[in-house]
Amino acid sequence: MSAPAPAFANPFHHLLREQVRHEFTASHQHVAIAVHLDAAKLPRLAAVFYDLSADLRRHALMLVQYLLDVQAQVPVASVDPIVEAFDSVGKPVELALTAAQADAERYAALSAAAVEMNDYAGERFVGWFLAAQSDQVAQLRTLRNIVARAADNLFDVEEFLARADRAAGEPPAAPAVAGAGR
Repeated sequence: MSAPAPAFANPFHHLLREQVRHEFTASHQHVAIAVHLDAAKLPRLAAVFYDLSADLRRHALMLVQYLLDVQAQVPVASVDPIVEAFDSVGKPVELALTAAQADAERYAALSAAAVEMNDYAGERFVGWFLAAQSDQVAQLRTLRNIVARAADNLFDVEEFLARADRAAGEPPAAPAVAGAGR
């Protein structure tokens, strides 16, 4: 009988565990952004980041559930440092966009690692995140452009978001979230 594989021998699972930390950190960062915007009396813009924070936390828990389902170790690490103060409305939006683009790259690496490990279920699982990340990057690019065009008239940003809320559609079916409905 062969010895069990070391706890972190599977590169795909290792990257998934790292992504859990990235998602929790991003969720925490988005709360900091939302609080900053709320304090600046931009409630609709703040709501975008409160919602993104909740989505990112759900993403982390989806990753946790996947790791639990494949009986991989799931350490829960602390989050990375975040930025809490911004000197303009554009700065936190740009920070969020840069982070979303980095996440898209990490999910692409996760997909490649799953293929390399012949874990096609893992690749399919990560595919949902790649699509969600693409949507998030597009949303944040649009928001960055709207904020830049609005310049000092942030009422225009709030008005744009009010119209966008009325036109929002239903997101695609998502993977299971750890702790949800069990």
